[in-house]
Parts: sequence; structure tokens; C-alpha cells
Amino acid sequence: MSTEQAPIVGPIQLSFRSIQQVVVEQADEDRFMMTAKEAARACALAQNEKELREQFVQVILFLREWCRHNSEVERCYGYPGDGHFNILVCTTGAEYRHDIEDQVTQLDVNLFRQFPWLRAEVLHVPSSVADKNVTLEKAIVIYGKGL
Repeated sequence: MSTEQAPIVGPIQLSFRSIQQVVVEQADEDRFMMTAKEAARACALAQNEKELREQFVQVILFLREWCRHNSEVERCYGYPGDGHFNILVCTTGAEYRHDIEDQVTQLDVNLFRQFPWLRAEVLHVPSSVADKNVTLEKAIVIYGKGL
């Protein structure tokens, strides 16, 4: 069996206009055939998904850092909303913290400025209210004392 490889002559070019057939071979050696147009579309989707995932991680890190610098924050969750991403800031104490409203509003503004693509709604409640009244089955724990 020969171990020689063909010389590389440049990148393979996939075009959204091409109807040429290409063979795609996966790591498990499964092969399938599609048009170059379909392969180009799949590559674009994969790249967009990767970029979105990286940007979302930056949002989570931004929120976690904000929470770390606000001693009034006990926990923070993110969960899907109706066409947006809900961010729930849970404050210390049993009562609603009016003294943190301006900071939460500024967080909302800063999120919009730093991540204009993000559609988010920032809410804040006392942790005791969140524990009893908020369903967090699909939530991401963004921040919690000890994290």
C-alpha cells in the first residue's frame, strides 16, 4: 500500500453556485455525495454556529464578571424566553432590592452596547422569591456564590 499523498495545489473551492458533485468523508470513514453548493452551505452554517457559540460564551463571562463585582447578587441564571434570552439576577435578602435597580438597568444597557445582536431581558428578584416561584428547569447557572 502506498503512503504517498498527492501534492497540495491550493485550497479546495466550494461555491454556492456550483452543481458539481463532491464526496465528503467523515472521520468514521462514512462517505456521502452532495453538490458543492450543499457542501458550501453546510460549511457556512457550521461556521456561523461556531461563531455564535463563541459570542454566547462571551456574554456568559461578561455576566459572571458583573455578578462577581456586585455583592448584592447571590445568583444569576439565564434561560430561553419568548424570542429573547432571560437573565435573572437573584439578590441577597428576602425583600426586593430597590437599591440595585439602577445597576441592573445599567447592566441591560451595557449588554446591548457590547452585544448588539443579543435580545435579552434582564430581571431581578430576591433569591427567596426565585427559589419558590421561578421554574429554572432549562436555566444555565451563570453565577452563584462559590462558583
